[in-house]
Amino acid sequence: MKILLNENKAVADSAINQKQQSHKAGMFVLAGLAKLGLKLDSVNDWTIDVEAEFRKDFPKADLDFNLNANGIKKEYRDLETYYNANKYGILFVEPTAGELEAIREQYRVYATEKQAEAHALAHSITNDLNKLKDLGIPVNTFQSLDFCPIFADNAGSLEVYTSNLISFLQGLK
Repeated sequence: MKILLNENKAVADSAINQKQQSHKAGMFVLAGLAKLGLKLDSVNDWTIDVEAEFRKDFPKADLDFNLNANGIKKEYRDLETYYNANKYGILFVEPTAGELEAIREQYRVYATEKQAEAHALAHSITNDLNKLKDLGIPVNTFQSLDFCPIFADNAGSLEVYTSNLISFLQGLK
């Protein structure tokens, strides 16, 4: 049985958003090319896949002559500039639900029962010490890292230092 210990949802959501934006960029390029009269499913190499197609009307002339002859030079150059600026982040295939879930999975940490117990105990200790402090019993949170490297002071309140805790927990078997 897998016990979910921690999930960095914000980072996972950001990575998923980036993947989706990459697909939108790919669709933008393909839609732009379609407006110029070239229907493609993807672009692997602009020179081979795109430029060569726009040289066909006048094969002995340069690309600019062909583009000017078709009245599409500005649109073509704008699209080419966009593609070149984004070519390493463009996706032409929509990410599947499975791919998006795999991204989420990269940002999850699972635990054994022993690790989950230690995780719960660390959080219980911080809650209990903060309650003592709220009740008026002095708790020196400023030396928390000296006391235990999984605790940290946050504006006079004790917190679990999550990255340290997870690092220690992963060492437990």
